[in-house]
Amino acid sequence: MSDTTATRADSEIEFCLAREEDYDDVMAISDGIYSGMDYLPARYHLWMKEPHRLVFLGKRRGRVIALESTILVDGGETVIVEGLRVAPEERGRGVAGLIQSHVAQFIKTHYPRVRTKRLTRGDNPGPQALAKFRVLATRREELRSLLLSNPGAVDKLLPAGTIIQDWQPLRPTPANLDTLETRPLSWAADRRDGPAALVLCTAPYPIPQGGGSLRLNLDVFGRDLPAARRVLVFQMERVRGALGGGAAVILNVYSDPALWEGLRELCEGAGGVAGGVRRYREYWEQLLLETDF
Repeated sequence: MSDTTATRADSEIEFCLAREEDYDDVMAISDGIYSGMDYLPARYHLWMKEPHRLVFLGKRRGRVIALESTILVDGGETVIVEGLRVAPEERGRGVAGLIQSHVAQFIKTHYPRVRTKRLTRGDNPGPQALAKFRVLATRREELRSLLLSNPGAVDKLLPAGTIIQDWQPLRPTPANLDTLETRPLSWAADRRDGPAALVLCTAPYPIPQGGGSLRLNLDVFGRDLPAARRVLVFQMERVRGALGGGAAVILNVYSDPALWEGLRELCEGAGGVAGGVRRYREYWEQLLLETDF
């Protein structure tokens, strides 16, 4: 499916769906993103192959200046938006708003069943912007059988009944769990019946930080600190063998804010488990947002 739309008569911007061969142009606008912890170099080609994924580019005079990615979930009734970025020299000129408007109109036109838009943010945009959304949850940071056969697990473990996996908010429906099962991630819970803690862990992937590092994200669900610590240690030990030697490793641990101090102490070695780990940044709150589409 191809799509092209021109806007801004004074300085025309063309929008189109991204292709494999756009990779280098997208990387050219991504220098310094997330302080060297950018996930997109490792994810871009996976996005091009992922079912129900649409990645949009904004171009000025043929040069890529913006990107926004979407994926259709909940059986086609919800669109998740993520990955928004704009070339440094184009920031502050309204480009982000233009590509967001284009993406919204494209989805409305081609996927009329979509009724809800969902996203996560790592900053608080303020009351005026938040007024457009329902703030479903705030997090400061076999699976199908575990969640679908334990009716109380969803309410007990998941913020607003939502799996936030690698910043992507998904309802625990069979279709969405199918999506998770296609991804290179592992999961672990403290017990199968009535779990108090669940941790999802991505496979390590390369990032530019420090001239070349590895990153992995661990999403911790539940509010029971002892259980969360046990499962987090299990996941960290399990992934250790895949890390190899030499490269620095950035662990991103996302959890309920009530667990932050206890998990921070664990990761910094207070529990005698992860000696040599140092803090990369302070607590970063995740906002889970939703609005009608």
